[in-house]
Amino acid sequence: MQLLRPIAFLLGLATAGLASAAPADLGTWNTAGDVVVDSATAVRLTTAAVESGETPLGSGSALQFYELEPALQLAPGALPAESFEGSGLFLRFDHGQPLQVSFDWTLTTTGFDADYRDRGFVALDGQLIAPLGQAQATPVSGRFSLLLQPGSHALAFGVLDVNAVDGVSTLSIGQFSVSAVPEPGTWALWLAGASGLLAWRRRASTRR
Repeated sequence: MQLLRPIAFLLGLATAGLASAAPADLGTWNTAGDVVVDSATAVRLTTAAVESGETPLGSGSALQFYELEPALQLAPGALPAESFEGSGLFLRFDHGQPLQVSFDWTLTTTGFDADYRDRGFVALDGQLIAPLGQAQATPVSGRFSLLLQPGSHALAFGVLDVNAVDGVSTLSIGQFSVSAVPEPGTWALWLAGASGLLAWRRRASTRR
């Protein structure tokens, strides 16, 4: 037990810095459109817009694509040409070590039409980098994971009406997590320290 405590301390040093790097609490993110934050790790985003005669889940209303882009700090024209309206959330942050961002997602829609496949998306530093599925007659789901290298980043994800505003699609995100990933040099220092502690423990045992 005495040996495990210093090793645990070294491991803590190797993974320290998350709290000041990127908030893992979705409640601290910037929202745009119809977004309902259910908890620190779960959120729902819809394409429901009052202007389209739809009832949003929350107090907001889905934005037109030309409003959504600046709201999520996306580059002009970053959203597909067939985009109409949608919602999203966004965070800009600095971090000094690699970060792993992961979450589960589910995309559902009402009034499904094969010609109007609404979609979820992930954007990094102003540009779309990954789709989060296209709407189907039944819910579609998956797991998303992204490794962010140290630096300053802008991360966003959202949901879009495609080709028309008929029907409402909802992107549900859960099990959201942001974890620090120690760099090779940090692991080397940790292993060296752990090896030294083990060697010290062995020497102490032989002296008894």
